Amino acid sequence: MRAFLVVAFSFVAGLLAVAAGAAALTGAAPANVRTAAMPFGECLAVMDEAASEAGLAPILLVNTPGERSVRIDAEDGYVTIACRRAEGTIVVTANRQPSATLAASRP
Repeated sequence: MRAFLVVAFSFVAGLLAVAAGAAALTGAAPANVRTAAMPFGECLAVMDEAASEAGLAPILLVNTPGERSVRIDAEDGYVTIACRRAEGTIVVTANRQPSATLAASRP
């Protein structure tokens, strides 16, 4: 499972590059954050596909008419995906530290 974080982040980053075009990725964000212009509906589809590809249930963080955000946990870290309707963006963040929820569930 060590490779999950790298695979998941690469998968979503690849989808971003294809769906939004590599030029839409911002260069100002840290290496573990990617933002791209994307319609809300397409973003939700990417979110669902990433969770399905990882074979893990996403944890819903935000679910409003204007934004949906999920976290996909793994032993070696987690990926968050946020879809923002008003901005028309997807934001993908990878963190190599296990989430507090996952850490708390360990014996």
